[in-house]
Amino acid sequence: MDASDFRKFVLEHGFLDSVKPREMLFDLYLDPVERVNLAEDDRFIHIKQSMASLLDEWMEGTRDPILLRSGR
Repeated sequence: MDASDFRKFVLEHGFLDSVKPREMLFDLYLDPVERVNLAEDDRFIHIKQSMASLLDEWMEGTRDPILLRSGR
């Protein structure tokens, strides 16, 4: 980050201190500000699996460097 006011704000308010979960899933209709992470809720496992599959296909199709580094 540069020495901007934005950087100062981010650091002063601890936005870089919090650890985010590896996976996040939100209902943007009912929760537009993304406060309730549904990724670990078993009711949404089929959505999470479907999205993971679509992401894998896209990463393979675009030869994503992350996959290339992991040997996939």
